[in-house]
This record gives sequence, structure tokens and C-alpha cells, in this order.
Amino acid sequence: MQGSEKNFREFYYGTYDAFYKYVKKMTGRESVTEDIVQESYCAAYRCWDMLEEHPKPVGWLYKTAAYLISNMRRRKESQVVSLEAVQEAEESMRTADVYESVEMGIMLQNMLPQKEWELLYKYYIEGYSGADIAVQMGMSEENIRMRLSRTRKKLREKLQV
Repeated sequence: MQGSEKNFREFYYGTYDAFYKYVKKMTGRESVTEDIVQESYCAAYRCWDMLEEHPKPVGWLYKTAAYLISNMRRRKESQVVSLEAVQEAEESMRTADVYESVEMGIMLQNMLPQKEWELLYKYYIEGYSGADIAVQMGMSEENIRMRLSRTRKKLREKLQV
């Protein structure tokens, strides 16, 4: 076994530089290259007794690396999520958000008098400013701010019960 280990060491040091460059060219990434090189040499070491008698042990090593790279790419491709799947998930989430918003709106509408609900709706949902609402309703901006404040307070009290 001692001679066998010596032969493997000679094989390793004699092929490492060229083999590393080959794998780096195939993968393009340093960390992946190191993993593939290490796995290839580990596989060679595990079956060194058989490989030592192989007519082309260097070819076997390169073929093993190509196989490992191919498996890595296949795993990576299977992990890729299609754009359609992402879009479907986003659409589903948007639909859920819309339903949740509608349910929340109905619940709040049932808790408040119509005028207070309309005030909140215009301010928070439609995005009107206090000044815009004041003009629409023929009131002062201060009056609208006060009504909004009172309506929010009323909602907080009702929601805490």
C-alpha cells in the first residue's frame, strides 16, 4: 500500500496544475473549481488500486470532473424557478391582498357611519389630501383634520373591544 500511496502522490502532483486549469475553464468560478478538483481527486484516491492499472488514469480523472460538472449544472438547472411560476405566485399574492383589503374595507364600513367611512376612504384609499377633501366637502382643512382624528380614535376604541 505504501508504494500505491507514493504513486498516487506522484499522479496528484504531476497532474494538478493542468487539471485545475481545465476545471476552472469549464466552471469559470474559483470556489466551484476547487470543489470539483477535490471531489475528482478523492474519487481517484478511493479507487486508486483499479485506476493505477487503468490505461489512461489522467483521462479517467478528466472524465470524472466532466461528469461532476454536468451533475452540478443539472442540479442548478432543476433549482431555477421559471419566470411564469414567479409571476403566478405574485398574481396569487396580489389577489389575496385584494381580497384582504376588500374584507377589511367591509368590516370598517360596518363599524362607522357612512360619512366617516367616506372620509377615511377618500383620505387613505383614494389618496386625497386634507385640503382636497375640504374643498370637496365645503369645509375647512382644520375641520377635516379634526374629523379624521376623531374617526381614527373611534376606530381604535372599537377595534380594542
